[in-house]
Amino acid sequence: VDGQAIGFGLVGPQQTFSLLIGGRGAVPTSGVDSVVLNVTVVEPTSNGYVTVYPSGTQRPTASNLNFSPGQTIPNLVVAKLGPAGTITFFNSEGDSHLVVDVVGWFPTSSGFTSVPPTRLLETRAGLTTIDGQFLGAGPLPGGQVLNLTVAGRAGLPPTGVGAAILNVTVADPTSAGFLTVFPTGTIRPLASNLNFVAGQTVPNLVIAKIGSSGQVSIFNSVGSANVIVDIVGWLPA
Repeated sequence: VDGQAIGFGLVGPQQTFSLLIGGRGAVPTSGVDSVVLNVTVVEPTSNGYVTVYPSGTQRPTASNLNFSPGQTIPNLVVAKLGPAGTITFFNSEGDSHLVVDVVGWFPTSSGFTSVPPTRLLETRAGLTTIDGQFLGAGPLPGGQVLNLTVAGRAGLPPTGVGAAILNVTVADPTSAGFLTVFPTGTIRPLASNLNFVAGQTVPNLVIAKIGSSGQVSIFNSVGSANVIVDIVGWLPA
């Protein structure tokens, strides 16, 4: 949009770079809490992931975007700005091009509260979550629902949370299928939030209303699949 941050080539393994967002693309230079970005990986040379987080803070263990070699894949990301109006991007493995588009922003005075990407659910063995809950249960079978507690975790209050902004990732699915995320205690809708094919690792950003007991429900349509959920923000009731 302004000739900055262009053409510097591939981002290498374990490399980070900071991108100025504030004051660019109609985003103000002050009063911005978080921005909404469409982040795309192009021509990655290996399996890996990208983590997006506020510059000047410790890199979280959560991922925002997962990819396979040669894949061009996007995901929507909500990220809190660092003190200088910048956001840092981390590439885990191989070399990748990154394309970042800004699509909106939240003011500091809004009801939205951003949090660093924080893991709430990890069904794969040997990995962890922020508080040791909801981990290592194994792949979610087809036709089954998992109820995930969101309120009261990762710095969220136990009450008063209306909706959560979640990055939901499927890993190692055994067949093509979909996930639906919906408020616990309500009838499951027909819509899907995340679609996948066998063997694919794919994420999507989900805005989910909080249901009874501060939970959201996750439904897997067919086959079995590992499910990873990171929270990036919340909206009050």
